[in-house]
Amino acid sequence: MDIMDKRRGFDNLNEQILDFVTNGGGCVRRAHIERVFPFKDKEGNIISNHNPSRNINYLLKNRRLYQEEGDLLSDKGGTKPQPAMYAAVCVLCGAFDNVESYSFAAYPAQINFVTKKTEMYEIIYVRYGDEAGIQASISVHEQRRPKNNFPISKAKRMVIVEDLSQIEKLQIPGTARYAMMQPNGEMDYFKPA
Repeated sequence: MDIMDKRRGFDNLNEQILDFVTNGGGCVRRAHIERVFPFKDKEGNIISNHNPSRNINYLLKNRRLYQEEGDLLSDKGGTKPQPAMYAAVCVLCGAFDNVESYSFAAYPAQINFVTKKTEMYEIIYVRYGDEAGIQASISVHEQRRPKNNFPISKAKRMVIVEDLSQIEKLQIPGTARYAMMQPNGEMDYFKPA
């Protein structure tokens, strides 16, 4: 790999990191970026001795990323994490060893991902009191989906709740796991009954 290829790879990774932060709600943990962005060569092979910290430091120095409280990084100074996207990014990072690809999604999902076993997942955040709204939205979304696309009803769902009492109110088809964020930022997972 020549110097120009390395520079292009470095710049490309910078843009991917910025897109991840912006689409991830504008504020994510440094550890999230380090989990999702191992450096890859032209053939897509992971270069194990590269850590995206160098890219993060470059973006911080050039004021394209901003250091927030703790290890939070934002795309605009003074940004706080958006609870739904932040929790969805935490779930994605928790499953990342099995993730082949991911994309940020449209409501009601925050993130879609495909596993290495080619299973499709949606990460959905349910605010307290919005259980019926989410269920109605999923029903409408399934009815409007074009027949030639992957049927959303076959997607498995990781459903993030704000309170455990929400789980008994939810009837979301394909729910593989429920998750709830603890005050320390860690996620607890629960199997559906």
